[in-house]
Amino acid sequence: MIKDLTGLSWSMGRDFNGNFTQTSLGAYYKTTKIVDNVKTYYKASRLIYSMGFGDESIYEVIYSRLMKELGINCVDYKLLHAKIDIKGTIYQTYICESQDFAKGYSRRTFEKFIEAEKMSISEVVKKYGFQKMIDQIIIADFITLSFDRHGANVEVLADTAGNYFLAPLFDNGNSFFSPYPSCDVNQLPTIREYDVIQNKRLGNHFMGAEDMLDSLKLVKNKVIVKELASIDFKSIFEGIDEILPKEYLEKIHQMITMRLSYLKEVGLIEEQRI
Repeated sequence: MIKDLTGLSWSMGRDFNGNFTQTSLGAYYKTTKIVDNVKTYYKASRLIYSMGFGDESIYEVIYSRLMKELGINCVDYKLLHAKIDIKGTIYQTYICESQDFAKGYSRRTFEKFIEAEKMSISEVVKKYGFQKMIDQIIIADFITLSFDRHGANVEVLADTAGNYFLAPLFDNGNSFFSPYPSCDVNQLPTIREYDVIQNKRLGNHFMGAEDMLDSLKLVKNKVIVKELASIDFKSIFEGIDEILPKEYLEKIHQMITMRLSYLKEVGLIEEQRI
């Protein structure tokens, strides 16, 4: 079923400098809706005008489902087939939907929080006990080749009692094979030869890591995950197997299993029944 969201106003996200731009990998059309005091967020994938949309919203959902399987704290993203209006042009595409994870809390980006504290990142992490969630973030991004974890893609929440904690993982669309869109059939040879165990460089990483292997040095404690053999890939790919080409799905499966196996070998994850 196609959901009609053409009545909502869609706007572009901002790049690292705060400017609205179409070319930024982190910039996607987004909108919100409030019904009965419940705020819902909608996000489209990268718009490639000559072909349509990329796969970032689909990856957001795969990422979310995988983290639920592993037991890592992540925003719950749902996949919608929707009709949307972008600058007067109507598109039918897949978008992701999520609820407001910060309702009832004050929120600030990680980078702004660090600036306000006037301490080093390590001092802030120790003071507020952020290390466990930071370990989970780094492990989750390593598994999925998520390369866009800059300081605005991590948030610090505060409750009314003045307790601070890191928000669940969000904005995870730049993972897996982003920005190689499946709508471009010319990308299939690239995907077939894609190195799923590669060490990808990181831009403006929230903890200052240069690349993914470098980020693993910042993990202080083993991250507890579900037993690898019991991960339900059928559930993770449900509905998505009708959208993404099988080459993409096969490689994503391979990526997840091989990168998890590497983390197990180097002693950064511990399997438990969850």
